[in-house]
Amino acid sequence: MSFLVLAFGMPSVCCAEEIVYESGGRRDPFSKLSAQAVAGESKSGVAGHLEGVIYDPTKQSLAVIDGKTYKAGEEVGDSTILRIQKDYVVVLVNGEEKTLRIREEEKIRRL
Repeated sequence: MSFLVLAFGMPSVCCAEEIVYESGGRRDPFSKLSAQAVAGESKSGVAGHLEGVIYDPTKQSLAVIDGKTYKAGEEVGDSTILRIQKDYVVVLVNGEEKTLRIREEEKIRRL
């Protein structure tokens, strides 16, 4: 009597190759954030870093700042979120409206 043993899911050691991320001028999502972004200091003077927008025109949109979600009217540090749009967020800082964009740092680096 003979038995046939098949090994599925066993890791292969023979052909490992290094994977390199081609950034194309964008921030590598697998690298740590810079000390400036971690500290929450942005070019606009607003405390916190806009990481994303969850946009819903029929209900309530959310802004993702430093890993937390905020609605319009909520405070983030010394600023208040006024409006959340599809590709930007408007905040009030010291009586002045400022627009936050997710990729603002990348635009500044390209100039």
